[in-house]
Amino acid sequence: MKKAITIPIITLFIAAVIFGCVTSPFQKSEPYDLVPSTATSIAILSPAALLSDPDFAYFYAKANHNKTIESEFAPLERVTGLQMRNVTGAVLFTMGTGSGRKTTAFLKGGFDSTGLEQRFRSDASWSGTDYNGYTVFKKTGEPNAVTFIDDITVVGEPSAVQAAIDVKKGNLQNVRENVQLSGVLSKLNESADAVVATTSLGDMPSVLSGAPLNASFLSGVQASGAHISKRAHDFDVKAVLLTGSPSDANRIQGSLNTMMGFASLLFAQPGSSLASIVSKTSIGTDGEYVVITLTTNVDELKAAEAELDSH
Repeated sequence: MKKAITIPIITLFIAAVIFGCVTSPFQKSEPYDLVPSTATSIAILSPAALLSDPDFAYFYAKANHNKTIESEFAPLERVTGLQMRNVTGAVLFTMGTGSGRKTTAFLKGGFDSTGLEQRFRSDASWSGTDYNGYTVFKKTGEPNAVTFIDDITVVGEPSAVQAAIDVKKGNLQNVRENVQLSGVLSKLNESADAVVATTSLGDMPSVLSGAPLNASFLSGVQASGAHISKRAHDFDVKAVLLTGSPSDANRIQGSLNTMMGFASLLFAQPGSSLASIVSKTSIGTDGEYVVITLTTNVDELKAAEAELDSH
């Protein structure tokens, strides 16, 4: 049975925050402003950059049990017939959570969207139905739908595709009206190479509650996000966590600093790369937000990985 697009925003978020390297080729105000306010997650990525950068490929596989980044984009390739290595920009959003999560992608740049639309119209295996003035294409046996909004190709779960059309037509508010997501994004640089925000933490609290370091205190986080800028082998990361109040932010900041201290004692020898990364990580607060920043490089991360593997 063919699966719907389920590119895991949380997985991409974690991998990107720790190891990421992506470049956004377009102004985010175009596809970004088509994301409905009901979105639970949003990611702005460049498939071409992700799939061509060996550092990202290496660390992504390490963080995801040897799963390749190519496999994450495979559903989009299957539906559209596009080679994702040629697609320079993608904005992904989800609606809902858990098994009810619906994922849709906006694709732009590096391919001929007009030609793609013409191919769908001439292919008898695809049928088109009108929705609010736009043709939504669906293939028999295929769970995902495709539509074209200006020069943007929209691919995903049919109701989520329709929601993007509703935003375009002014019948739904866009993501900037989502208080939690827009609040997180306001603390980030939307012009950075990669920007990710989510109000859906999925199974993260239960995962984080395991040994040796219990981080279940993060279950109180309402939303989170990060931006990343990578230049050559160096990159800067900023992550923010939205809590319920300034006092909650202070509490989580204290717990994170304590956890970092334990991690340093358990795993980081003085002068090691792990110790260097810990010392470079800054954890502060800004009202109800916890703000985490880190500047490091690929070589330091690989050395830290080797140090962890030796334990």
